[in-house]
Amino acid sequence: MAGAIAVVVWAVILLVPAVALVIGGVAVRRRTGSVQGRVAVQARVVEHSAFRRPPVVVFDYPAPDGSWLRAQRAVGIGAPAPTGWNVQPGTPMTVWVDPRNPVDVRLEGTRGAGGLGGVVMIVVGVVLGGFALLMGAVLTAVAMR
Repeated sequence: MAGAIAVVVWAVILLVPAVALVIGGVAVRRRTGSVQGRVAVQARVVEHSAFRRPPVVVFDYPAPDGSWLRAQRAVGIGAPAPTGWNVQPGTPMTVWVDPRNPVDVRLEGTRGAGGLGGVVMIVVGVVLGGFALLMGAVLTAVAMR
């Protein structure tokens, strides 16, 4: 009986967080995914602040209805500044807009650090889940002796 309780405890302590990490990692990967289904538009830099952490670029871009929208995005890993560190106002840059939701805009070619974080979450979840299953098997074998 004590062996069965130990297996349940290991499952709760390790398997539940492992599953949560995998699900969270998949969600992060989807949110920071590719530009598939998006439309490339020419934006204009309004302001670029390279001396903030993380660096930020503010830009105006045309919406599908012809109006102009303003957005601010962090620039960093996977999201390089359009032409380096000294981006001047008025510099053109390509951004990717979701035509169904024009306020959902991404910088050119960005996948972001969140995409890498999603992969790390998935890998840690799978390793933790495998360890939990291995420990459960060992505890079950010991309890059956």
